[in-house]
Amino acid sequence: MVHAPADVTPAAPARAGRRLRPPRPVRLRVLVALTDPEASRTVRRTLGALTHRVIAVVDGLGALSALEAYRFDVVFFGPGDRAVSARQMLLAAQDAEPAPLVVLVAPPGATAERGDGCDYLSPPFTPGDVARLLDRLTPSPTSPEHP
Repeated sequence: MVHAPADVTPAAPARAGRRLRPPRPVRLRVLVALTDPEASRTVRRTLGALTHRVIAVVDGLGALSALEAYRFDVVFFGPGDRAVSARQMLLAAQDAEPAPLVVLVAPPGATAERGDGCDYLSPPFTPGDVARLLDRLTPSPTSPEHP
């Protein structure tokens, strides 16, 4: 006669027909501060279609105010703003708690300082480019990096 140890419990039988739910998509809080209306529209529509929460502002001063008032996971910023430089935006984002990732939307030849948590998106770009960038920047809900 074989005896199982007392601390071992038999596994529950699998239920036939039970489906596992797919992981919930990560909903990011995103600030879009782009002066180029076409680029802003492409980014906002893509993020909305991916069910992310988006706040859009029309200039850098609005972006700085939004960073003080709300928490964001990602910030899209175009360094073409005269009132706020890309460096100022990066510093403001780094001061935020928790610090969001910053995506500078600038032509390849534009001079903008790249900092920690910063990436680039160069126009013209497609909704697929925006989606791929977010996939690269943020972990999926099934990855070990996801909280």
